[in-house]
Order: sequence, then structure tokens, then C-alpha cells
Amino acid sequence: MNLPQRFDAQLGFSRFLLRRMGDHRVMQVAGSLTFTTLLALVPLLTIALTVMSAFPVFSDYSTRFKVMLLSTLVPEFG
Repeated sequence: MNLPQRFDAQLGFSRFLLRRMGDHRVMQVAGSLTFTTLLALVPLLTIALTVMSAFPVFSDYSTRFKVMLLSTLVPEFG
């Protein structure tokens, strides 16, 4: 296969891929999966924080976890 034929094959495959992605609404499905994953992380983090705060062994980790949550999720003033 020479260079122009290889380029035509890649261009044809790219067109096919983009058309197929549009037909199956890949971007909308990806956004839905992202939202669902983030929504599922909230109960997981809540349970992890509850379990960590129930045992005194994890008090240092619990404090670090709370500081990390506050510094990343709560917006700054000013």
C-alpha cells in the first residue's frame, strides 16, 4: 500500500468513526456515565468518612480526608 492509498483508508475510517459516534450519541452517553459515576461517589465518600471517624485508629486519616474535602470541594471567598 502506498502513501496516498493509506491516507485514503485512514480518512475513510475517520469519517466512518465520526459518523458512527454521532449515530450512537457517544458524547451524550459519556456525559451521562460521568454524571452517574460522580453521583455514586457521594455515598461512597460518606460511608468511608463515617467508618473512618468511628475508629480512633483512623483519626489522623479522617482529619486529612476532611481537610482534603474542604479544600477541594468548598469554594474560596474573595
